[in-house]
Amino acid sequence: MNIMEEKYNILFGEWMEGKISDEELKKLISKETYLSFLKLKKGLEVYTELEQPLDKSWKKLKTGIQTNKNTKFIKLLVPIASIAAILLLFVSVNKFFSEKIVNIQTASAQHKTYLLPDGSEVILNENSSIKFDKKQWTNKRVVELEGEAFFKVKKGSDFVVKTSNGNIQTIGTRFDVKSINNIFDVLCFEGKIKVKLNTYKKTFVLSSGNGIRLNNKEIERIKLENQTLPDWLNLMDTFEQEPLSNVLKEIEKIYDVKFKINNIDLNRKFTGKIPHNNLEKSLQIVLKPMEIDYQIKKDSIIIFNSSK
Repeated sequence: MNIMEEKYNILFGEWMEGKISDEELKKLISKETYLSFLKLKKGLEVYTELEQPLDKSWKKLKTGIQTNKNTKFIKLLVPIASIAAILLLFVSVNKFFSEKIVNIQTASAQHKTYLLPDGSEVILNENSSIKFDKKQWTNKRVVELEGEAFFKVKKGSDFVVKTSNGNIQTIGTRFDVKSINNIFDVLCFEGKIKVKLNTYKKTFVLSSGNGIRLNNKEIERIKLENQTLPDWLNLMDTFEQEPLSNVLKEIEKIYDVKFKINNIDLNRKFTGKIPHNNLEKSLQIVLKPMEIDYQIKKDSIIIFNSSK
């Protein structure tokens, strides 16, 4: 470190400690350098807003800024080599904090558990995503969802899940939401939730053990029979009078396969459960009762009517 770099290091440390006032500092450095010091100070201060696990980085940084009784100035964890280094650090910190929107997503055949800032838990089903504003979370607990997720909400202020089909509101409970295209399923496993549908501008209050389904603009009430978790968390998918087209799309997503369909009535309804870990069994459960033959090939599954 050269003499000028050491001077900036000492001055910045003493200023941060309060031993040098703003006016005194301005007399010792140029205007441009003073503005750079202000930016770096702001960058360091925003670290206090970090939560776990990022707060460990802040603690480490604070530990590195400590008073040396012999020299009576603060030693920085990373010496300030130059004003350019100060600006570079500030730009990095500023960029980090400007990214306040958190996005979490899953791929095919993947589940992911995420802990929200208040301790609430979200388990994402495959091909799903959530996003929320971390900086606003204390004042507004709002999550945007695409796909399906199971929520375990800590009691507190209003908790809102926004989807393209409608919104769910609660103050603390356990529920599952599925919003894919025009399909909208909401199941309440504990407490009460409020469901507002966008299409009909209607609001439903669901208590534990009840659900609601919006499918192609048709509203259906659902009763959960001694069920404590959504089936997909047990590697199962449940369908109730679901069009075959929707069932096949779900199988495509679960097993990452593609169908080539010939001469099949895709409006036929299916009721039942299919596993997430056995493609052959899933096809048998869905297609055998409908007397539909199928053939598994390397790159696709060809489905055609039975010759019966």
